[in-house]
Amino acid sequence: MHKFKLLIFLLFTFSISVFSENSLVINTGHSHPIQTFTSNGKLLFSSDNSGILMVWNTENGSLIKKLQVSYLMVKDLAVNAAGTRVAVVETDTISSFKLSVWDLEKDKKLFSHKMDELPLFIKFSPTGKYVTYSKTDWNGLLFLDAEKGFEVPLMFADYGIVSSIYITPSGKTLMFYSPSGTIQYWNLTNGEIKTSPIRTRKDLSSISMTSDGAFMAASDNNSLYLISLQTGKTLYSQKLSGIFASSIIKDSKFLITLQKIDTKYEISLWKIFTTKGRESLTRIKSFEIPQPIIPTAGFNLVDGTAYLAGLEGEIISLNTDTGKSDIFSHNIMANISDLDIMNGEMLIATDRNLFSLSSNLFTDGSEPVSKSDINIINYNNPFMEATGVVTSKTNFFIYPMDISKGTLKKLNYGQFENFSDTFSSPIVSAEYSNGNFITLEKDGTCQIIDAFTGNSTFSYTSYGINSIESVFDDNLIAGRNRTDFLQSPLLHINKFTEEIVPVKESNILIFKMDYDSITRTLYTIGFEKRRSGLMTVLKAHTGQAWELTDTVLTYPGEDQAGSFIVDEAKSRIYLSIGSSGLVMYGWDGFTDMEYSEHIPEKLYIHKNLLISLNTDSSLSIWNTINGQLILDFYLFKNGKWIISSSNGRNILSDDSMKNLIN
Repeated sequence: MHKFKLLIFLLFTFSISVFSENSLVINTGHSHPIQTFTSNGKLLFSSDNSGILMVWNTENGSLIKKLQVSYLMVKDLAVNAAGTRVAVVETDTISSFKLSVWDLEKDKKLFSHKMDELPLFIKFSPTGKYVTYSKTDWNGLLFLDAEKGFEVPLMFADYGIVSSIYITPSGKTLMFYSPSGTIQYWNLTNGEIKTSPIRTRKDLSSISMTSDGAFMAASDNNSLYLISLQTGKTLYSQKLSGIFASSIIKDSKFLITLQKIDTKYEISLWKIFTTKGRESLTRIKSFEIPQPIIPTAGFNLVDGTAYLAGLEGEIISLNTDTGKSDIFSHNIMANISDLDIMNGEMLIATDRNLFSLSSNLFTDGSEPVSKSDINIINYNNPFMEATGVVTSKTNFFIYPMDISKGTLKKLNYGQFENFSDTFSSPIVSAEYSNGNFITLEKDGTCQIIDAFTGNSTFSYTSYGINSIESVFDDNLIAGRNRTDFLQSPLLHINKFTEEIVPVKESNILIFKMDYDSITRTLYTIGFEKRRSGLMTVLKAHTGQAWELTDTVLTYPGEDQAGSFIVDEAKSRIYLSIGSSGLVMYGWDGFTDMEYSEHIPEKLYIHKNLLISLNTDSSLSIWNTINGQLILDFYLFKNGKWIISSSNGRNILSDDSMKNLIN
């Protein structure tokens, strides 16, 4: 057997980049929950779980820029005063935390700065010279050069933990609030404290400061406060629980709060009044946010309109004068959950519909050049939830993946017929192998289902199984989480004797596997604990008891979204891990596939085609012979579609032009 070269450490040098000048930009909202957004003048900046940053014009509601700034979740962002640079916090929420700064005029990443944890905040200095953030450490306020990313020491004495800051427009004076209950003023020109710490309330959150640095609005679990930043005194307080977010409107004396009351959300507008030399807050108006909208990332206010982010990636506008709400942006892409190909036909599953796409591309590799080369049939999805697709040699089968009890339905002459109901929970995966379906359910049950009768011929249940494969001896291999009871994340399951044998393996978790029956090699991807931390590792396992293990690739950090697939016909592996883009591994090492601006989520092989289901629900297709990108396919919820060929030719279904940004 071929021995794989051991790659002790492979750090991909590719960086995620933005859309090129000639690329197609779809006028759609976010397809994942928005984690954070902010405004700058008339512009609204939003980012989501998939690492996409969008920039919106609030005057006409148009999308003006879309950047893939990370393959991880973007948890926080800040924009400089000029609106030319954005800082983003990208994280897997476990061990990877980075602060990256992008030049929006050049569409270029300036630098990436590694952090130990999620920062309490990120912010540009008023002049844009620095980007600053704070961590939950003593003296944890850091200033980075906004151009190069190197740390700049600006404070030279102990100051404690910092949870919110204000910097004067000149950049010479820094004021900050510490959760210990102090307000401090520092001279940034000499790094010395200017006054003794000022005592105020402890453990405040949702902190917002007026543009002149005079007042601070904040809250605790029970009340809303207005506090003087000169004296630390509480000027106003009101019992107000469930505050989700609050912000003083820039260059004004208006405060807006977002409050959760039971299962509802309420937005309120407040004004800072001065009466007889004393400041106080007065609530002017309140509006209940229309259900079923669930805000996920606070709000922003632009010209009297509040913008809120919802769970489905939508942005809602709320007029603070009338209380009228409207959808500012939403996702128009079909939410593709799975696909498979058979006899020149691709069946694409979404949570609402199933689309049968026929093309010569899937039979003889001919690239479509006109609408007549594409035929799409639309079926209603009988499950109305995320749906999986699997093929036998003769039929398509579908199964529910999210909520419903598992079942296999067969597509037969345009109708979905019940085929097998031998399941107790939703089906995670189903693969066809030697006349059987190998299925895995959410409750850890794996079964062998006869593809002709629908009967279950074998069943085994173990909580924590993430992946299941049929191997050369017609038995099963399960990838799972390591536990105190089962010290190995790999289990060899004998379907004849029902004997379960742990396979010696150092990973703490295996979340995906694929088997090459030609070389009798099992490939796994999972997490391995090493001295430098957790690593995402692709391994090859061989031998009668899978006792021989070679490391193919090691990626620093945890990327459970990493995807790979084995092309048995060519003895190659196609994989996308971390920020690498798509690469091919063969006998001669690693080779880059032609660059795609999309991030793969799941990979499929069909003849000489490699198909990628991407995180934004688009599809990308490559030629595996030469590694060239053939096309990107965009499917919309209304059944319309767009094909963008790598040669620059676009094919659009009727009425799809309105979905493009000119």
